[in-house]
Amino acid sequence: MNDVLTISETDESLSLLDLIKQIESEHGTFDNITSTIVNDYEPVFKYVSVYSLFVDKKYQRYINKNFLKKVKSLDLSLLQPLVVFERPSGKKMINDGQHKAVISYFSQGKDYEVPCMIYTHKAHHDSKKCRAIEAEIFKKLNVTRKNVSQLDTVRAGLQYDEPSAIEFNNSFVSMGIKCQGIGDVDYGIEVRAFVKARVAFTRYGISPCKKAVDYLRNIYEKRLDKNYVDGSMIGGLSAIFNLISEIGPETNKGKGLILYLEEIFPITNIPSRWNANSAGNSDYIIIARRIVDEYNKAVEENRFNIKVSVIGKDTMKTHGLGPLEDIN
Repeated sequence: MNDVLTISETDESLSLLDLIKQIESEHGTFDNITSTIVNDYEPVFKYVSVYSLFVDKKYQRYINKNFLKKVKSLDLSLLQPLVVFERPSGKKMINDGQHKAVISYFSQGKDYEVPCMIYTHKAHHDSKKCRAIEAEIFKKLNVTRKNVSQLDTVRAGLQYDEPSAIEFNNSFVSMGIKCQGIGDVDYGIEVRAFVKARVAFTRYGISPCKKAVDYLRNIYEKRLDKNYVDGSMIGGLSAIFNLISEIGPETNKGKGLILYLEEIFPITNIPSRWNANSAGNSDYIIIARRIVDEYNKAVEENRFNIKVSVIGKDTMKTHGLGPLEDIN
């Protein structure tokens, strides 16, 4: 009997070496690719029970509850290894794969053993050093994934002092806002649609944005009984406070806008009246223009007890609040 395995002529398998030859013939060699071992770590494959795993919330992603609700079953044949770091204390920290671990627990119980690639920290590393190394690896593993948010990346970057992450966090702290553990976590107010607030900060800087947050926080917490503010409203009010600063708070227009914000704006329907149908990165302009339009109506109706002036189209355009097609 012939013991030699006969390959069908229709078999489309290709050895890796043949694949390499094909790549080199079409694209040349890639001598720029080298190999490194970060922090001299080499992983060891083990099965670890779910109950013995930990997560570090300083850099880990927030659990996506909507994703968990959509999962109907765990396909064990597709369960890829978790990336785990073992600290000198003996704790095994999930670096990548916490959703897999959570799903494994719900489907199989706490004693279920999940496959893990375990990296062992040096014995002299303290918790801060361990966290910094883990956070950097976390970012490298996740940065190219579409489902990793900007806040996930910032949270990880903060653990190893990544400059852009520090700048991002500081912008939130200076405004007095927070979102998913980023920003002023002790005293700041939660922000929804944080990107809008970030756009406002980039455009106007600290002062108008901080005034906007403080102003809106008073309304949201005391009148609306909300524990958050909308990022789009922060953008719109930042534009208004910037406008007041540029036209001068001592002018008739400036005095009028200030009085409008003090007496009339707070009793309007916030935020639905202002941010409806204003999606997009320029929604702060739309919101600001609506506020100015309402202010002008109040001026025309003589609703102020001091001399004030309407704000015309030229003034709006001069200060960056003209029609959207004119905005860079």
